Amino acid sequence: WIKKAVLLSFRLRDNEIKHILHCLSEAASTLAAQSQTNSGRLNEFTRSLESLSQVNDLPEIRRRLTREVTELKHVVSDMHDSSGQTVESLRAEVKSFRTKLAATDQIAHTDALTNVSNRRAGEEVIRSMIDMHKPFCILVFDLDRFKGINDRWGHQAGDAVLVEFSRRLNNAVRSGDTVFRWGGDEFVAVLPNCKVTQA
Repeated sequence: WIKKAVLLSFRLRDNEIKHILHCLSEAASTLAAQSQTNSGRLNEFTRSLESLSQVNDLPEIRRRLTREVTELKHVVSDMHDSSGQTVESLRAEVKSFRTKLAATDQIAHTDALTNVSNRRAGEEVIRSMIDMHKPFCILVFDLDRFKGINDRWGHQAGDAVLVEFSRRLNNAVRSGDTVFRWGGDEFVAVLPNCKVTQA
């Protein structure tokens, strides 16, 4: 059951990442397409101005120039509108990307069964405390005779014990402390800014 839950969480995370990459790819394609369209319209305007240099009739030049300037205003306005929409769309995608990335990071650092932080998160916290030279204590918990629970009442009963133990342990520590499932029936609590006499 635990293995299925872990595999499902990894599959969900992979699908989220694929969706994010697809959205970014679409946004990049839209920007590229709009750039090509606008570039084409500006090139057309340049060619029209060049052809005007060949006209000898001043009223005709003024008439066509007025028309081209009006068209240029439309092109610039369209470019402004479309780029504004694209930028807003891109901003929304980036915001969505950050939210999904944070959720993915949360999944990667959470034990699927007990919903407390996992060993990987614990190792990062301990490494961070050591790197910053912060005092801390570590409490290690190993549930005695846990295998007997699984053998006698089954893995669902064992899972229920792990969930309940992690809940009680979480409620017993201070707000700044963190509980980690280290593996199997082992749990670790990291207590920052704590001396041995306070633990």
